[in-house]
Amino acid sequence: MTIEEKQQLNSELLPIYEQVPVYKEAADLLIFTYGLSERFRRAHRYSLGEDMRFVLHDLLDSIYDAHVMTPRSPMILKALRLCNSAKLLYRAMDAQNLLRDWQCAEYIAHLGSTSKQLTAWYKYERKKENKDKTKLELTAPTGGT
Repeated sequence: MTIEEKQQLNSELLPIYEQVPVYKEAADLLIFTYGLSERFRRAHRYSLGEDMRFVLHDLLDSIYDAHVMTPRSPMILKALRLCNSAKLLYRAMDAQNLLRDWQCAEYIAHLGSTSKQLTAWYKYERKKENKDKTKLELTAPTGGT
């Protein structure tokens, strides 16, 4: 990849990183996870660590899709499900004593913030969709004279 291609890619991703706080939070969590999983023992690095990275990549993809697609609520719901998967993988990492206390706290903070923001975004989108649906029903012509 050339420098120009990297700059083009960065300029395309920067707006969503700045406009959508939940995307930034999830990206920070992914970067944090990469740092964590490098220090795992080999048996866990290529199982739990890799699974967590895949889930977080899918989470970022779902957040991006929710940002650019309409209706947004199905993709936000998918992102929330991926957050739950990440929570389960976190519990498995914690059960294996792979994380120190400060790493647990940081991880929980990122994951909790991501989950809360997605939940609020989902509620907002559902409310907006219901409002739009009601508006369409009120303006629809009635059959009969």
